[in-house]
Amino acid sequence: RVKANMFTFEDIVSLEDISVQKILKEVNIKDVAIALKGVDEEIESIILKNQSSRAAQALKEEINLLGSIKVSQVEEAKRNIVKVIRRLEQEGIISISKGVEDEIVV
Repeated sequence: RVKANMFTFEDIVSLEDISVQKILKEVNIKDVAIALKGVDEEIESIILKNQSSRAAQALKEEINLLGSIKVSQVEEAKRNIVKVIRRLEQEGIISISKGVEDEIVV
């Protein structure tokens, strides 16, 4: 039950594109670059496709310039992004689907 209410950085793949775009406007781009070091290609793809091509290119360059990063730094960057996601959800700016009970029926 607790796990169902937890949101991790990797759960960003379950968000709608508009939510990802709103998140990217609020987070520190340096945190995004660090968090994307060594992540699943799907996560990187979702982040990059929700930016302008110019911003995506700048982010790719930032990631390449970082070089080696400690795992603790990557985890801290991910936590910083999740904090922003939680704040945006609390403010009603984005919605985080928590499973079947939160699905919308039309």
